[in-house]
Formats: sequence, C-alpha cells, structure tokens
Amino acid sequence: MTVNPIRKITAMLEDMQKELTREKEMEGELFEKAMCACETGKADLKKAIEDSSAAVAHLTSELEEESASKAQVDGALKEHYASKAQAQADLEKASTLRAKEAEAFSKHAQMAKFSINALGKAIPQLEGGASAAAFMQQEDSPELRRVIEVTRFLTPGQREEVLSFLDDGLDDNSGGPSAPVAEIVGVLKGLKDDMTGDFTSASSTEKASAAGFGELKTAKESEISAASEAIITKEKQAGELAVLIATNKDALEDANKELGGAQQYLKDLTDSCSTKAGERDARAKMRSEEISAISEAISILTSDDALDTFKKAVPSAALLSKTRKTYDAAFLQADAGLLKAKNAVLRLAKKHPSTSYNLLLMALDDKIHSAEEPEADATEFAGGAKKVVTHMVDTMVHTLHDEDVEDEHKKEFCANETEKVTDLKQEKIDLSASLSASIEEFKDGIANLMAEIKTLNEEINANDKEVFDGTELRQKEHQEFIDSFSTMDTAKRLIEKAANRLHDFYNPKMMGKKREVVTSKALANAGLSLAVQRMQASFSDKSLLQKKAYHTKVVVPAIPETPTTYEKKESGGVLGLMNTMKEEIVADLRQLETEEKNSAADYVRIMKEAKESRAQLVKSKMHKLDNKAELEEKMGQAKTDKKLTEEEIQNIALYLVQLHSECDFLMRNFEVRHEGRVEEETGLEDAKTIVTHEEPPTHAQIEADYKAEKTDKDVEEHFPPEGGHIHTVPGEVF
Repeated sequence: MTVNPIRKITAMLEDMQKELTREKEMEGELFEKAMCACETGKADLKKAIEDSSAAVAHLTSELEEESASKAQVDGALKEHYASKAQAQADLEKASTLRAKEAEAFSKHAQMAKFSINALGKAIPQLEGGASAAAFMQQEDSPELRRVIEVTRFLTPGQREEVLSFLDDGLDDNSGGPSAPVAEIVGVLKGLKDDMTGDFTSASSTEKASAAGFGELKTAKESEISAASEAIITKEKQAGELAVLIATNKDALEDANKELGGAQQYLKDLTDSCSTKAGERDARAKMRSEEISAISEAISILTSDDALDTFKKAVPSAALLSKTRKTYDAAFLQADAGLLKAKNAVLRLAKKHPSTSYNLLLMALDDKIHSAEEPEADATEFAGGAKKVVTHMVDTMVHTLHDEDVEDEHKKEFCANETEKVTDLKQEKIDLSASLSASIEEFKDGIANLMAEIKTLNEEINANDKEVFDGTELRQKEHQEFIDSFSTMDTAKRLIEKAANRLHDFYNPKMMGKKREVVTSKALANAGLSLAVQRMQASFSDKSLLQKKAYHTKVVVPAIPETPTTYEKKESGGVLGLMNTMKEEIVADLRQLETEEKNSAADYVRIMKEAKESRAQLVKSKMHKLDNKAELEEKMGQAKTDKKLTEEEIQNIALYLVQLHSECDFLMRNFEVRHEGRVEEETGLEDAKTIVTHEEPPTHAQIEADYKAEKTDKDVEEHFPPEGGHIHTVPGEVF
C-alpha cells in the first residue's frame, strides 16, 4: 500500500529529532547516486551525439545517391513511353494499309471467280458441239459476253473474234454454216488458264502479305508489351525512390533535431550536476533551527483543501503512457401480199398496242380495197397510201431504235449502280459492327471507372473518419493534459508554501528577500502559473496545425533529486523531502509536457499525411470522373453514329430492292427485247415493201443498224428530218 507523501512528511516532522543523525548519511548516499547518474548521463548523451552525427552523414549520402537514381529512372521512363508510342503508330499504319490490300484482293477475287465460272460453263458446251446460236440461247450467255468485253487477258483481235462468234449466234442462222468453234474454244481455254493463273498468283501474294502483316503485328505487339512492362517496372522504381527520398529527408531532419537536442541536454546536465555538487558541499553546514517551524508546516500540509489537492495531483503515472490511435451495319415473221402484211401488223398491234399500228392497219385496209377496185382507181390512190405507210413505219421503227438505245443505257447503269450500292451497304454494315464493338468497350471502361471511383470514395470516407476520430481523441487528450497540469501545478505551489513557512523560522532574512520576489510573481500570475500559460501558447490550434511530428530517440537521464541549500541543520531532512516531492512533481510536469508536445507533433504529422492522402485520392477521383465523362460522351456519339448507320443500311436495302425491281427484268430480258425489236422492225419493213415495192432490208442490216447506234444522236443520223431510214451496211462504220 502506497503511503500518502503528506502523511509521511508530517510524521517525519514529528520524528525530526530522531532522524537528524541518519539524514547526514542518507544525503551522502543520495548525492553520491546523483553524481554517478551525472557521469552516466554525460556518457550516454555523448554517445547519442556521435550516433546522430553519423546518421546525418549517412542519410545525406543516401539522399544524394537516391536523387541521382531517381533522375536516371525518370529519363529511362520517358524513353520507354516514346518507344511505345512509336510502335503503336507503326502498327496502326500497317493495319490500315493491310485492310486496303485485303479489300482490293476481295474485289479482284470476286471478279476472277465470276469470269472463271462463266468460262467453265461455256467451254464444255462449245466442246460438246453446241453452235453459236444454241449457245447464245442459254441464260448465262450474257455472262460470257460480259467477261470477253472487259477482260484484259485477250488481244483486241481475239476479243473481236469471240464477240463476232457470239454475235453470229444471235442471228437465226442455225441452218447456215457454223463458226470456227474449235478456234473459239481454244481462245476461251487460254483465257481461262490465264485468269486462273492470275487468280492463283494474286491469292499467293495475298497470303504472303497477310503472313507478313501477321509477323509485323506480332513483333510490334511484342515491342509494345515490352515497353509497357518496362514502364510499369520503371514507374514502380520511381515510386519507390520517391518514397525513399521523402522518408530519408524526414529521417535527416529528425536526426538533426536529435543531434541538437542531445547537445542541449548535455549542456543542461553539466550545469545541473555542477550545481548539485555545490549544494552537496554546502548542505553539511545546514542543520539548525528546524523544530520551531514544524508545527506550522504540518498545519499547512494537513488542511482539508490541501489533502484534496494532493489526492488528485500525486498519482500522475496514469498520464505518462497513453495509447494513441494511428490512421492510415414476240417474235414475228412476215410473207408477201397485202393480207400477209395486214396479218403481220395485226400481230404487232396485239403485242404492242398503239395508235400508230391502228393508223397503219387503216392504210392497209384502204390499199386492199383499192386493189379490188378498177385499175384506174388504184393508180389514183397508190401514191398517197405509199407515203402514209412509209411515214408510219419509219416513225415506229424510229421509236424501236430509241427504246433499244435506252435499254442499253439502262443496262449499263444497272450493272454499275448495283455493284456500287452493294459495296456501300457492306461498308455501312462493317461500320455498324465496328461501332457496336466500340460501344461495348466504352461500357466496360465506364464500369471499371465506376468501380474505381467507388473504391476511391470509400477510401476518402475512411480517411475522413480517421481524421475525425483522431481530432476527437487529440482534443480529449489535450483537455486531460490541461486539467492534470493545472492540478499538479497547484500541488507544487502548496508544497512551496509549506517549505517557505519553515524557512520563515529557520532563515528569516533569506525568506524576507524571497517573499518580495514570490509576492510580485504571485500578483503578476494570478490563477495558473506562468508554466501553464506557456504550455497553452505552445499547444494552441495554430501550433497543432503547423508543427511537424518528431519522435526523439535521445533518453534524458534521470538525475536523483537532492535537497537544496538551507542554513539550519535541523530543517534539512524535512525541507529536502518536501523539495524532493516538489521536484518529482516538476519532473512529472516536464514529462507530461513532453508527452503532450510529442502527441501534438504526432497529431500534426498524421493530419498532414491524411490531408496529402485525401488530396491525392480526390485528384485521382476527379481524373477518373473526367475519363468517365469522356467515355460516356464517346459512347453517346458512337450510339448516335450506329443509329444513323443502321438507318442508312435500311435506306440502302430499300434502294437495292427498288433497283432490283427496275433492273432485274431488264438484265434478264435484254437480248430477248433487243431481238424482239429486230424481228418487229423486220416485219414492219416487210409490210412497208408491200406498198412501196422496194427491197426490204435484211436481218443483218437491221442488226447492224442497232449495233451501230450507241446514243440518241446515232439514232437521229439514221432517221434524218426530211424522212426516210438510212441503213448501215454490215461491217461499215457509220
């Protein structure tokens, strides 16, 4: 059980007479321990000074090396970023070029396969003995003609020879002499071989290009991957070096502080020990006049208010160790005779109803009636009928020629337009697919950023909570310090008061002088002592927010307290014990003050680190929010582009349906319609000769007329304004 120091003091005052003899020996031992502690403390502080000096030199050297390494790593990191960007640009350029080559090969392969397929169908038929006429009646004969017209593997002579063979098949000459089929077959086979060889060569080139691109892509991706890994490694090294530099800077600052602190402690210890040595020598002279002041001293120390104060002040160990919280997309034919002519026109009128045919039938009826009447009558009206019939036939033939030229123009338009629109549709489909992929990538990126932002918010909230808890704990600790410091300071002053009362008896002259000083200080510092005011100033809010945390490693040596100088021998023991208790309270106050300073410094460091950590988290969060907004904007634009692209695909599909509805019939029946017009004109010309008695043009002449006419101007040259129909001689260039 711990004895109340005040009770002990009063008991000692009562037993003063018995203790005077032993106090001399006790004080000698106490002073001897104090002197020993002085020597040991000086040695420890000198060792601390040497260690701190070595630490300062070592940390300075490490900071220089780490700063140089950091600069070297930053340079290497910059080079890796440049290398990665160049490799990515090279890969993107190669990918674009490869896509263009693949697209060109696809178009070439499609045309080559179409041409080889057409030749593959035609050659077996011609080798099987099919005549040109029989062959041209096949549905796919126009495909062969198209191939012959556009291929680059035939000489102009060969092309003309094959086309002439095909053109002969269009005439109704199945009973006539046959064209040189074997020669034509040879030309077609050679053409097929050339096309096959060219296609094979192009395919090989495409494969080689694709393989070369694959190798280049692999190499560039490897280069990008290597650069990325190097960047990660270097960034990690740079981060580690930055942490080391910051840590060592703080450590260097702490080491310098420890060095300065140890030097100051050594100076103070030396001064204190010198003082104690002097006191040790002087105390041998002071052993008198103690008994007279014992009674009054006891009354001061044993009053009710004094006892309550000592109960709160003396147990100060609870304040010394505090656990502080840490934060960390119709074919017609005609014969001779008026009736045959009329029948022919009737058939034409049924197939092609028009006012022109009706007028021609009326003219033929008049001619037939005229033939049945007397010869004079026929002669009278023969000239008029001839003129009417000639004009009407020429007009209808003119119309047929206009329609044939128009069909040729439409055929060419349909072929080109269909191919162009189909390619455009595929481009839009590819674009839609690419936009869909981009949208998914944007969604993934946004989801990742949202998860990262959520994590950052949680970290920020946790950081804020730690700051709040730490601030709350610091305020509580600080208030406890103020309360404890005030109580202990009051206890110290009570002890001083009791000791002074004893001195009043033992040394009236000394106390007279001290009383003047004590009185003036008491009046100037009413309430809390000057020490408490100084502590309040050093622990203000501004101080807490501006000071840097610092943990000293220097151990301040504990020097046993010794009695102070007195004049009278008999008061030495009691006053010494009272002074010892007072100095223990003072030591507790200093230790409490040191703990408060360290706690405040720790709080400032933790708040600074929390503030920097929160600023970095908020900066990272804002950066990710900016990235998220950018991705959302890009995804919105991609969705809009995809919607517009899909609408364009639908419009193109509708246009293709319309184009096919207009062009497919023409493309399938072009030759039939052309041959029908030739047969129709032949019938009309035969009907006209019944009235004009002229030699009708042959089928070949009529075919030559159509073949020579490519434009409306060509048609008008065959039908001059003054009337008539100029025919082209087969083989003649008009």
